[in-house]
Amino acid sequence: MPSYPTRKLKSTLRLLPAKQGKPLSALRLAGIEPSPEMPASNYKAIVTSAEIVWKYNRNNARLFFRVLEGDFSGTSLEGWFPIDLVGEELKPGCRYHRLCKLALGDSEPDNLHPAHVFKDKVFLVSARYRRSNGKSRELEDDTVKKDSTDKLKVGTILGVAEL
Repeated sequence: MPSYPTRKLKSTLRLLPAKQGKPLSALRLAGIEPSPEMPASNYKAIVTSAEIVWKYNRNNARLFFRVLEGDFSGTSLEGWFPIDLVGEELKPGCRYHRLCKLALGDSEPDNLHPAHVFKDKVFLVSARYRRSNGKSRELEDDTVKKDSTDKLKVGTILGVAEL
């Protein structure tokens, strides 16, 4: 008669507590949502928030802008910019590095975190809709809203503007 092991294996699975963020002292609205009438165009905007977020299998700078002038003053727009890293350092000449140089002018500090470089600065930005239909990589007109899920966002920072 075969003998089967009666030994029970213990699981090495451990439950860890959820990562807690810092407590919020106050929560306020970051602006108003873009209206359907807001066209894809260039706007003067201030960066209200900046952070590094892991999305699309890479680090990205996520910037929130608030439009300062015109009929759409107070509108909040979001912009995502890829951060190319070599190990733990920023790759020279990448898009994020060029945007940092644009924001900082001649000075280049050791800390190029988006909150340090962009927060509370005023820029001329280009707002657009997505460039493809979501099913193929074929480029389409980014000044036209494709469907109800397409949102107006900041495509690039054109330059530093005066307040």
